[in-house]
Amino acid sequence: MFPAMSLSGLFANAVLRAQH
Repeated sequence: MFPAMSLSGLFANAVLRAQH
């Protein structure tokens, strides 16, 4: 039920965490 923007945000957050 979450909007695509939320999914994209979570994915981006995971990538940022992986880089950091």
